[in-house]
Amino acid sequence: MESEQEYKGLEYKKWYRRPKVWILGTIGVIVLFMGGSFTYGFFKAYFSAATGDPLLAEFATQSSDAGLSERSGSGAVDVATADDPRLGKEGAEVIIVAFEDFECPFCARAFPIMRELMTLYSDRVLFIYRDFPLTTVHPNAFNAALAAECAHEQGKFWEYHDKLFVSQHDLSGTTLRRYAASVNLDTRQFNACLSSQKYASEVQADFDAGRAAGVTGTPTWFINGQKVSGVIPLEAWKTVLDALLEQ
Repeated sequence: MESEQEYKGLEYKKWYRRPKVWILGTIGVIVLFMGGSFTYGFFKAYFSAATGDPLLAEFATQSSDAGLSERSGSGAVDVATADDPRLGKEGAEVIIVAFEDFECPFCARAFPIMRELMTLYSDRVLFIYRDFPLTTVHPNAFNAALAAECAHEQGKFWEYHDKLFVSQHDLSGTTLRRYAASVNLDTRQFNACLSSQKYASEVQADFDAGRAAGVTGTPTWFINGQKVSGVIPLEAWKTVLDALLEQ
């Protein structure tokens, strides 16, 4: 706060000519600009994550078209595999292939939605999980993917998958081994598998396949070969699947 003496020394100046006013005004403009940019970016990211890819709206309104697997001219990509973890009905008319990262916070948000979705549609949809560890930003993602493959070897991929996402805050080597015990894996077999990096080539093959198919981030989904991305709400998934299954 200015003293009376300071004020008297400045009172002859117009308020808008005071250096302090210019400094504070400049700072205010910068703050408003940065705040506006942040707000725009935040809401853009929020709505993008909440609604997923615009293709979802297209899929939901095309119930009169042929199934997506038959729309070869619309950019469908075959990324389904026979050896990766899967849930649902073999030979289903709708196949969802996911490329995910166990250390990705958006994947952690998406996983309970997908689990609920497969509870609802397991008799009509096939869901396949593929690894896409983003090691440049998630240092534990590759080892977590290896650990999940080791759990898959013992037929307990999904139990371990859920444990990793629920406990995503700690995916260090020690805890990966502890999680194995918590889902009743043979820990000796699991530890040997993880230490040897037995499935490193499998994880890398998934990653390379994702890159080739245009995956740049996680989670990315291929619905009958059509790529969509983001954290997709359950109701949006249901709208898309209901439209496809009615064809």
